[in-house]
Amino acid sequence: MIKINELLKTIPKGQLIIIKGWIKTFRANRFIALNDGSCITNIQCVIDFENINEDVLKKITTGACVKLEGALVKSMGKEQSIEIKVDKIKIYGEADPEKYPIQAKKHSLEFFHFQIILLFFLESNVPFLSAMFSSFSLKVDELFCCLFLLEILQLN
Repeated sequence: MIKINELLKTIPKGQLIIIKGWIKTFRANRFIALNDGSCITNIQCVIDFENINEDVLKKITTGACVKLEGALVKSMGKEQSIEIKVDKIKIYGEADPEKYPIQAKKHSLEFFHFQIILLFFLESNVPFLSAMFSSFSLKVDELFCCLFLLEILQLN
């Protein structure tokens, strides 16, 4: 498994990549912007939606925690130099768009007013969560995303 900050320094040669993180955006049933927290930059992951189970496609939403396997290739897009052509998807944790408060769409100021507690929660607890997980010998990559999402969903 490799982190995004390391992956961005890699020259694409079609090598097999295993990456875990949470979905920042999913568009056109094809493009996933994935982040693992190692840097601010997302990695674009391209899926072949015709060969992915429809039940899995429905679970690919903003905030979902996933493991992706595929080939690292040169990107055809102009906004990134590399991307992952995904062969396998494993969903670790779902993020229900009805319950997960901030999806990648336009929101009114009133909406954010009611979600202000999220901002407080994120800013005040991220150092605590990082310290807590670094002191344990757990698989942080798998657990952190799921626990973080569960905590956010409980705020609603």
